[in-house]
Amino acid sequence: MKTGIFSSIRLNLLMSSLLIVFISGCSKSAEEMCVEAQMNFYDQAKPNSKQREYFDTAFKSRDAYYAWAWRECVKK
Repeated sequence: MKTGIFSSIRLNLLMSSLLIVFISGCSKSAEEMCVEAQMNFYDQAKPNSKQREYFDTAFKSRDAYYAWAWRECVKK
């Protein structure tokens, strides 16, 4: 009888762990993941590069780029 109880407890722990992994892995919406990717792209632009020059010319600040990224990602 004890092994049945322990098996049941282990199964419940496994299912709880899988649920936690699933919930934490799926917590971001498609828009949030899109914006995160856009911001990573913005942050990786090296100083004095053409990419950084474009960002600095087209957007007044990181916040302005963030707002643009949200608008673009919501459209998709």
